[in-house]
Amino acid sequence: MVIKKYDREYVAEDCGEIQPQYTTRANKRTDSVKTEDCGEIKQSTTPNDSILTALKQYIDNNKVTGLEMKEPEDALIFAPYSSFQKSPKWTVGRYIGEMVVNLPKENIKNARKDQTIRLSIHPRFGTKFLIHMIEEIYSFRILQSTKRQDKGNTWNNIYQLILRQLWVAKFAKADKYGLPRKTVKRIHQGMQIHGHLNVRKSLVPFFTKKHVVSEYREKEVDDVIGRIVYKAYDILADKETGLTGLPPQVQESINDLYTRYHKQQIKVSDHEYLNIRYKSIYLSWKPLVDFSWQIIKHKGFNPEKNIEGNGYAMFFDMAEIWEAYIGKVLETDFFHCTQQNSNIKLFKNEQEKEFQRIIPDYISSDWTNEKAKAIGDAKYMDLVSKTNLLGEQTYSVYYKTIMYMYRFNAKKGFIFYPKKTSDTGNAIKTFTIGGENKGALYMIGLNIPQNNGDMDYKDFQNKIKEKEELFRSQVKQCLLNVHGM
Repeated sequence: MVIKKYDREYVAEDCGEIQPQYTTRANKRTDSVKTEDCGEIKQSTTPNDSILTALKQYIDNNKVTGLEMKEPEDALIFAPYSSFQKSPKWTVGRYIGEMVVNLPKENIKNARKDQTIRLSIHPRFGTKFLIHMIEEIYSFRILQSTKRQDKGNTWNNIYQLILRQLWVAKFAKADKYGLPRKTVKRIHQGMQIHGHLNVRKSLVPFFTKKHVVSEYREKEVDDVIGRIVYKAYDILADKETGLTGLPPQVQESINDLYTRYHKQQIKVSDHEYLNIRYKSIYLSWKPLVDFSWQIIKHKGFNPEKNIEGNGYAMFFDMAEIWEAYIGKVLETDFFHCTQQNSNIKLFKNEQEKEFQRIIPDYISSDWTNEKAKAIGDAKYMDLVSKTNLLGEQTYSVYYKTIMYMYRFNAKKGFIFYPKKTSDTGNAIKTFTIGGENKGALYMIGLNIPQNNGDMDYKDFQNKIKEKEELFRSQVKQCLLNVHGM
């Protein structure tokens, strides 16, 4: 996509406001805007309502982000006084990432020409904390030191590092039984028989060349899957060093793909991708193939490679990252429930048939101990204020946790949320639940070190490790507490 004069660029931090800034270059003007995730889009002369309205309509209609926005609160951008939001402000949701789109002038009120728009949403707790969470979840190291990170590495560079490591992690998870293979039919013509003799096809070559035609079957790498995975690798890998630090099995599989495809001009059509069929043994490859296809379509989500295309979009759900991260931090005391390992139903009908699947974020590891039996819920939102940016009363988030407690007959419930070190208030908030099923609901925030822009990454890690240890001890204290129930 060619970025023309008067293109607009919007930069935000996840769940935050977009603050306009203006820079003028030789052949274009960029309106650069910065905010935090789950926060307000502050307006000046730009971005104006008509452009933001057109951008939101484009996102909602085209589903370009790849996000499953099933509920109103899952939206990427919230309009003032929309069906879900009570705030009079434009806001962004819990996602971080970047997109570039070309909006036709017909979709923008009073516009004289098409507008190329870049929307960037950054994590509100900083890039270092995002990297730390990803490292903890997937058990790998992205950065060793970031003394000059802010000067020498742009957000896009960090983004690419995370993207590469996520791809490698998905590859390692998929590669349980080796590369996906399928049976193919081969035909051999010569003086020897390979497999079964095809008498009819052998008649002419036998009398002319003394050759026979035979047929046999063999296993080979699924060509469409192989091309998609290798193409994604080729986009992500450094041209000189490739992807470093790969697990041995992943490295072996990539070597096989390299031998097969590195001399080819790889092309994969939409039709080929949409018609991939997975055998049950190779179903673990589908998430990697889908992720690789996104990378291919958007050229690694690299702005420098996409400005002449039709744009691109790549976003991560910070709520999912936060949930997985807390699951790692508290893995000794809580079991992290997922779609794959939880099949509990909420209701029973008149025929005693269970329905309405229910999946709490966490259940306590010591589930047989009635005193320590507990339900946990991760919330990536501001629970310090009485209301969040969308105008919701923050106490409404308790209802879901209390419902889980009732269903699982747990006397204790936990809500885990991120908290800035500058936030005041008690480290642990305890709410007593009345009625017949008396219990206690604990709201515990993990303090995230702030103002860490000039801090070396190793120093940040040391500080966040201290906060995690304090957080674990607070949770343990509440699990063992038999009072206030």
